[in-house]
Amino acid sequence: MLSKVAPTIAPARSLHLSWADRPEATTVRIAPACERRVTNLASQQAASALIASPLSQPLALRAPDAGEAAGFARAVRVIEAGIAARASEVSHPRHLPRLLHHGRRTDIVVVQVHGLYESPQYGAGLARVMHAEGANVLSVLLPGHWSKHPEDLDNASHEAWVAEVRGAIDRAAALGKRVVLAGFSTGGLLSVDAALEDPRVSALMLWSPALYVSQGSYWGAVLGKPLGLTLHHLRPAEVPAPDGFDRGYYSASAGVEVVDLIASLLGRHGGHGRTDAERRRAIAQRLELPTLMVVTDEDTTVPVGPSLDFFDGLRGPKRLVRYERGMGIKHGTIAKSSSDVFAGWEQHYNHQFDAMAREVGSFMRALAKPALPGHASSRP
Repeated sequence: MLSKVAPTIAPARSLHLSWADRPEATTVRIAPACERRVTNLASQQAASALIASPLSQPLALRAPDAGEAAGFARAVRVIEAGIAARASEVSHPRHLPRLLHHGRRTDIVVVQVHGLYESPQYGAGLARVMHAEGANVLSVLLPGHWSKHPEDLDNASHEAWVAEVRGAIDRAAALGKRVVLAGFSTGGLLSVDAALEDPRVSALMLWSPALYVSQGSYWGAVLGKPLGLTLHHLRPAEVPAPDGFDRGYYSASAGVEVVDLIASLLGRHGGHGRTDAERRRAIAQRLELPTLMVVTDEDTTVPVGPSLDFFDGLRGPKRLVRYERGMGIKHGTIAKSSSDVFAGWEQHYNHQFDAMAREVGSFMRALAKPALPGHASSRP
């Protein structure tokens, strides 16, 4: 339990986030008893209408000078050329990197990083929400994922994933004045890693960041790699998907890369902590960035306890959205809208997505206010 918890509120309410030097943590706890006060997204059509409509007035767009406009246009051409070049590599175009922009450099640009075994397809709803708030949004595809040759994921390295995110930040810097990283699970881990290394990162939005994984996930990866196992061996009934949707490749080798990246992050930035928990706390205390974190008590992949400890240690302005047990929101569904999934998997998304989207919008509007706190110090 957090040491600083605001009273439970109806999840559809917006909260004012004050950027004080040492603000109290703002916590939105979404409990089963509150569920009746939230409009459930009963259909993909309803979800699509929600995320296509602006949740607020967009962030103000600053009039660009000639050099800025040229830099923006050049960055868009480079990004679009890169996306086109990868079209022949992926199993389906729906998994390609994505760029949503407003035709000019915006105040905020979001770099969105997906989770392990996923792609920009699985965060498209959130990307549209952030775009509707006035931000340009660049959604990356991590190396090895959704390749025409699925076994490419067996050979992917976390170093390549780190490089992909760093390259995306380089490109995004020309798309917006301030770079915000939005990551789910492994994408959240990569976002924290990048924020500690790159002073251009202004804020973080994290969904179940994989700073720690459950024992089951850990041993499944560590023991599965030498055996050459994938989830197809363990749960064949789920592959292929009911509508013929191209199937994922759940490589144990890729799982080991996540474990190795966690160890690398803790080793590089965990200070003199004697335990992993102490190292995570040391990392949190180095982050003075505005941070939104979304977690669920029903997460069996990234247990909520270590995530809450990490959140409690963050020093900058912060907001927590927490789903309580009994709501049916799992690790794999926490960041998804109904438009991100496909026929036959109608339950595989966050049925409280609309309430969460409003919290994302409120957080982004708070970022638009002046006098943001300073950036995290990643150096002694």
